[in-house]
Amino acid sequence: YRADDSERTYDQALTTCQADDGTLAMPRDNTTNKFLIALKNDANPNIAFWFGLDRKDGSWNYVDGGEMSYTDWGDGEPNNSDGAEKC
Repeated sequence: YRADDSERTYDQALTTCQADDGTLAMPRDNTTNKFLIALKNDANPNIAFWFGLDRKDGSWNYVDGGEMSYTDWGDGEPNNSDGAEKC
């Protein structure tokens, strides 16, 4: 995993990861989720970050095609901010 604290849209972040032969992180359990949050906070605790999830036809899936199996949404999330929330 690598944390990047540059401000990017979801699509820009995904493209950046793919250019490095990677992808956005896809936490599938609480342990991995906590690790990723700590990694992000070590890089910059004042920013949000993108996970490798995408919503199509009302269903959330990982960018690798897998069905979303873990959630730890914040209160009121997902809220489809601006009508285009992907993750």
